[in-house]
Amino acid sequence: MAFLHTVSVIIATKRTPFFFEQSLRSVVCQHYRPTEILIVDDGSGYGDIKKNILYNIVQGTGIYWHIEINKFSVGVAEARNQAIAHSSGDWLAILDDDDVWYPNYLQTFLGASGLASRHWMFCLPRRDLLLSSYYKFWDIPEAIHRLLYRGVGKASGLMFPRAGFDELGGFDSAYKIVNDRDLMFRLLLAGYTPIEIVGSLFSIGSEGGLTSDLSLWLEEALCLLENFFTFPGSDLYIAEKDRAIEFWKSKLVVEFLD
Repeated sequence: MAFLHTVSVIIATKRTPFFFEQSLRSVVCQHYRPTEILIVDDGSGYGDIKKNILYNIVQGTGIYWHIEINKFSVGVAEARNQAIAHSSGDWLAILDDDDVWYPNYLQTFLGASGLASRHWMFCLPRRDLLLSSYYKFWDIPEAIHRLLYRGVGKASGLMFPRAGFDELGGFDSAYKIVNDRDLMFRLLLAGYTPIEIVGSLFSIGSEGGLTSDLSLWLEEALCLLENFFTFPGSDLYIAEKDRAIEFWKSKLVVEFLD
């Protein structure tokens, strides 16, 4: 397949080498090869082991790779920013270190008809669509409404243009968990139109981590909503503010009662 787009795969890793190796192998096995893999080990204590795994798996593939090893953890958002700072691809594809892309993942994303530099893409795995997938173009107000009350999945199903990262300043390290949702909000308000890839394109790991802390997730989601309505352009959605905040507050109360 001809390379019409250059893709940088971004992995912030803090889990064990076993999970990291599985995720990394899924990148190398892509039908549409990425240009490069940029990795930051965020104080896992396994940095040198992961560097050796990376070398052994990627050597001979023609894929450029770079790894940084943090002695102390800076958090997933800042680790992703660290990795992206070394990237050169037109598109940035985020992969969590316990998730696995299926071989057609990048090929499907980059095969979207009408894909342009002012788009970004997301995917939620659908087990009922194992052999097929389709594209859904969202308009920006519709996507913002969805983010206000639901979500669009996790970072491993997120791809966006490098130009958008540079324009918006990357992931906000103030958030431990919802930094990907924060970036999505800012992409939308900056006029980057989302494309949803509907299908079964990756599998989600089960080791846990910060995202398993539902109380913290809900607290951050509520904080993000408060901040969202201070962003330039959010005044168009101000009628949703009280309803959205009360919705997330009610979920937070239920979580603490449980």
